[in-house]
Amino acid sequence: MVEFSANLGIEDPGKDIEESVLQLLALAEGGSKVQGLTARIEELEREKAETYDFFDEVTGECDYYRELYEEISEQNNQLEEQLQERWEITGALHAKLQSGPFSSSLSERPAVKTPASMSKIIQYLQDGETFRHVRFTGDSGKATILDERKSARNIVRACWNFIKMLESYGRQYNSPGSVRSLYHYVNDTQRSVPPDRFAADETKAVKNNPKFSGPRMLPVPANVDPSGFVFMAAHGRLANDSGKAPRMHFFDNLQNDGKVYIGYIGEHLPSPMTN
Repeated sequence: MVEFSANLGIEDPGKDIEESVLQLLALAEGGSKVQGLTARIEELEREKAETYDFFDEVTGECDYYRELYEEISEQNNQLEEQLQERWEITGALHAKLQSGPFSSSLSERPAVKTPASMSKIIQYLQDGETFRHVRFTGDSGKATILDERKSARNIVRACWNFIKMLESYGRQYNSPGSVRSLYHYVNDTQRSVPPDRFAADETKAVKNNPKFSGPRMLPVPANVDPSGFVFMAAHGRLANDSGKAPRMHFFDNLQNDGKVYIGYIGEHLPSPMTN
């Protein structure tokens, strides 16, 4: 057979048949793979459709909770505004009681004069006349950026009340029977700032970590510290925004030069909570 095939110019018919069979098997195997791939593509298309449906559902829920958050935030801002106003009124009435005898005018609603923006507060702090015992040494740009927040009005109000409280603390510092501890003055004497908005110190987690303590090394005049910086642990909370709440950091140097230095007003500085 092989000799006959060779005479006809055919090399090996058995080899051709073998190759044909292998090709047919390869085609059959390829067809099976194509069917498998087609089925997998259809399965992925179904999964994609289900994913889109789920995404639409989640997006709808996100929109609902976003609207709910904005509504609650607005309510919180309104309550915050009422709280700040009542503390301002209480502080003004307390000041009248401390300065003189009771009078009929005490029952009148005292005027609430609060700057309209953080920019204006910085102007007052830097004019050298409005406050005798409080001096701002920080970056004004970090303070004025707070004017862009939705709750800017309440932040400004809280900041202003803190500054007025620090000034009143400075005015009484060298008077007979004065309170010479800012912690005790805030908690036992003044009536302008909610005591829970004041923190006399930072946590160990902040103080023992250079990543967090470093940003709290804030500028002061050389007469306060030759390095030009001191660690300002005492701070005021200017809003209730969880870890994002703005802060005002200050340093009580009344005993040495009659000043309280505000080294920072702005976004919450780095901490374990914000990071």
